[in-house]
Amino acid sequence: MRSVTKLLTLVAVASLVFIASCGTEESVIIPDTTPPLAPVGVDLEEQSGGVRVSWAANAEPDLAGYNLYSSGKETGPYRIVNDELLLCPWCYDSPVTSEMTFYKATAVDESGNESAYSDIIGVYYNTSGGRDTPSDIR
Repeated sequence: MRSVTKLLTLVAVASLVFIASCGTEESVIIPDTTPPLAPVGVDLEEQSGGVRVSWAANAEPDLAGYNLYSSGKETGPYRIVNDELLLCPWCYDSPVTSEMTFYKATAVDESGNESAYSDIIGVYYNTSGGRDTPSDIR
């Protein structure tokens, strides 16, 4: 008898939930958890006082921008170079030491999902005032 009472109670509750939800339009929002593809084609170009790191633009329609990371060691730790998302697929950086600096980029979509890192590219930039060309490591 007790299990019949429980069953009737469950049926009554289910009916009330069904009745309460009928006549109202409820939309289910499925959050976007898919990150964009990682940037590709990372390249370096010498600029006055620093380097311009660039990559191929991503094609995702919900792309919000990019982040660029740098480190004095290829294995890290890496720090983010930009203060805000980069809207273009490039960033200018001024290495502060005459040592190797390594860079990698990510893409970020409008939901805040960040891609995997791009390939790492390294550069030795002469900060002592000379016109040495950066030598990049890929």
